[in-house]
Amino acid sequence: MRVPGAVRAVPRPGGPGTPARSGLPRIATVVCTLGARPGLRDLVVDLLAQELPHRAEHQVVVVDNDPASGAVRAQLGDLPGVRVLAEPRRGLARARNRAVDDLDVDVIAFTDDDCAVAPGWLAALTAPLCGPAAHPAVGCVTGLTVALDPASRAEELFEEFGSFTRGDHRCCWTPDGSTPPPELGEPGVRPSFFPYSGVFGSGNNMAFTVDALRRIGGFPPSLGAGTAVGGGEDLFAFLRVLEVGLAVVYEPAAQVTHRHRDEMGALRAQVRSYGSGLAAMVLHHVVTRPAAAPELLRALPSGVRHLLDPGSAKNARRSDSFPRDLALAELLGVAEAPLLYARARWQARSAATPPPVRTGLRVLVPTDAMAPLGGVEVSTLEVGEELAARGHELVVFAAAGGPQAPRWGRAAARVVRTPALTVPVRAPWRAVRLVGPVLAARRARPDVIWLNRAEQLLFGALAGWASGAPVVCQLRHGPFAGPAVRALRGRATRYLAVSGAVLGDWVRAGLDPRRIDVVHNGVDVRRYPPATAAQRAAARLSLGIGADTEVVLHYGRLTADKGLHVLRAALPLLRTRRAARGGDVLLLLVGDQPPAERDGRVGDTPGVRHLPARSGEDLLAVLAAADVVALPALTPEPFGRVVVEGMAAGLPVVASRTGGIPEILTGEFARWLVTPGDPADLARALDHALDATHEDRDLGRRAREHVARRFPLSATADAVEAALTDAAVPAGRATARDRPVRPVPAQPGPQPDTASRHPHRTSQEVESR
Repeated sequence: MRVPGAVRAVPRPGGPGTPARSGLPRIATVVCTLGARPGLRDLVVDLLAQELPHRAEHQVVVVDNDPASGAVRAQLGDLPGVRVLAEPRRGLARARNRAVDDLDVDVIAFTDDDCAVAPGWLAALTAPLCGPAAHPAVGCVTGLTVALDPASRAEELFEEFGSFTRGDHRCCWTPDGSTPPPELGEPGVRPSFFPYSGVFGSGNNMAFTVDALRRIGGFPPSLGAGTAVGGGEDLFAFLRVLEVGLAVVYEPAAQVTHRHRDEMGALRAQVRSYGSGLAAMVLHHVVTRPAAAPELLRALPSGVRHLLDPGSAKNARRSDSFPRDLALAELLGVAEAPLLYARARWQARSAATPPPVRTGLRVLVPTDAMAPLGGVEVSTLEVGEELAARGHELVVFAAAGGPQAPRWGRAAARVVRTPALTVPVRAPWRAVRLVGPVLAARRARPDVIWLNRAEQLLFGALAGWASGAPVVCQLRHGPFAGPAVRALRGRATRYLAVSGAVLGDWVRAGLDPRRIDVVHNGVDVRRYPPATAAQRAAARLSLGIGADTEVVLHYGRLTADKGLHVLRAALPLLRTRRAARGGDVLLLLVGDQPPAERDGRVGDTPGVRHLPARSGEDLLAVLAAADVVALPALTPEPFGRVVVEGMAAGLPVVASRTGGIPEILTGEFARWLVTPGDPADLARALDHALDATHEDRDLGRRAREHVARRFPLSATADAVEAALTDAAVPAGRATARDRPVRPVPAQPGPQPDTASRHPHRTSQEVESR
């Protein structure tokens, strides 16, 4: 059986094999605990003494799922080198996700607080994920878990029931069922009801690349210990690793011992939770990924045989004396799984972190959708995550869900589904749909409202009036028209323009320059690691691109204002130039066209390839295959996030001299600014950029450093945080939180000489410049 929805594994650029800041792998071993078991201290001491693979940087992290008790601090407080994270929301999945969110490492290994680790456990478990032996297609490794001297009848029965043991030979499961490379072991067994059969391993002995955990969205909070279901979160994670195109390896040399239940009543409860966890995991997969339902239904008969047939791989090891009540306990767990899963889903949605003292701002964040439709949605999410990490409480109003929903769910204290919060100028009567969201904003009692689109100003003004909260609005494009909208332009306390060009446009439209600051969109360059030669070759192979073909990449919204016809016109000129050097050029267009723009001309030009929109990790694979990024915009780009992302990935970027782009391409990179609408100028600049990729081996490093120095995500978050605080404190909304009032910091890089730096200037003086 093939994994539903799986794709062929493509090595991701910048995976765990990519050198970290120090050039060494960074590994964290995470133990989640509730109430601090008596053996926790001994386990942590053993983890601290683990042999470090490949001279890795290693930290031991304990996630305290009951921080109010103080038991973990009391037991581990005097141990140096141990980091304790608090996760007051109960549940093993939430505790593990806390580590994934908070740790800046390449690989995370997990074990349980009732286990003991062998001396070479960490080195064996992480070898396929980082260091010299790492394989870029592997996302997860599990190990061998054995019983700690099974002396009681209950412990012996657990071994018969199923145990954690998966054999003595290394094996590998690939997402498409192909034969794995020899160094990863023999092909893994695929029993009936694969991949739901729990064949991969167990959660008390597993490791993931952080990249893989982020791609699968972490562990589902509605599954696992601490929920009504009681299990299944680790099995779902293994399934999802395969589903996103990565392999799972079982390494028996990574051994831990586990203390089984030694009392029959506890064993029955454990077996029952295994049944409910397995069934709930299958339900969760169908609920969250409906496309998998048809294949799952076809596999359901084999699942029933797997569960009930005495000769199945699951039941074959049981002796004739195996108690019938244990088998019935598992079936009872399966039967009650739908009800337990529904209860767990409701609990997961309603659970919220109850900090005893709120030290940050409560920020209301309206967002149109939780999908990466463009730079607005991506930047809002990334800055929102930074604000949440700094202790601010985010209440997100979302008009639609999408792929970003899991990340927003972890960053926000609450996510409230609302109707669309923008009102078309030509349909003002639709403002009636804002009544519900405005009342919800009043109930949320925010300290400040952070708008990320000027089109939300009507909602912001009404919500601010209803809740008494000030409004900070980011200006991510030029001003809009319409007398009704013009009346709303001054309704925000503070405005943050994404570039000096946008600031100038709004000042010329009549906005008070003293109320605007320039805050460029920043990126975390660690999210855009440059591809190694092997990763580049693998990415090109997956796209069917020859090794000698030079690739010009354009991605984002495929609309006319992005200059697509200019790119098509420049391509023959560029191919003629490159043919003289013996090379060929492919124009790779990545993105979706709006219905009005689908004229059939995107991919019908020779040398042009069109792919659907990519985002997140999928976009990195496309960047790995490219030589240069092009953004020949015809209309002023408010900022140009594509430019920053391409440079962060170590690629030269050729873009139009318009809008905010010249504020990014400065210094040596200004040579790749082109005249909007000029195919000949575009072909010339692309030709020079392709030459530079061959002749200047240090170019990618300098491009990354340019972005890291001038447009870091941390600086953007600093500026937004300071603006929100400055707006909230004078309004009397944050005086009880002891937050320092800081001026909005100057953004790194070139700053326009406008009212954002000289508030005393009038709008006429700014316009004259």
